[in-house]
Amino acid sequence: MNVLPIWFIYVAAILRLYGGLAYFRATLAGRAKPKAVSWLIWAMIPLITFFIELSAGVGPIAIITLALGLSPLMVVIAAFKTDRKLFRADLLDIFCITIALLGIGFWAITQDTFTAIVVL
Repeated sequence: MNVLPIWFIYVAAILRLYGGLAYFRATLAGRAKPKAVSWLIWAMIPLITFFIELSAGVGPIAIITLALGLSPLMVVIAAFKTDRKLFRADLLDIFCITIALLGIGFWAITQDTFTAIVVL
């Protein structure tokens, strides 16, 4: 079985972060008005998954998951700096945050990384 070279992981992570940089800058400049709670959810789930992957010993491939979480987190930080009114949560946001917290809870209770990722 052929596996892609390890540098593909780093290129993918850099491309993901670079792609998120445009929206980050637009948010800082006030040209974009993201729904920050949704972006926070989009950051939380891959970041939680990243730490689960680390504890499971996944290896360098987890860097892509980290990049998937850091990119929306940059937008959340920019939104926080520019307009705190962007942090209004609706029912769907609350539901998604609850699911993410359940994933953390399952992981903490069971120490089963597979179950925690499936819940997320």
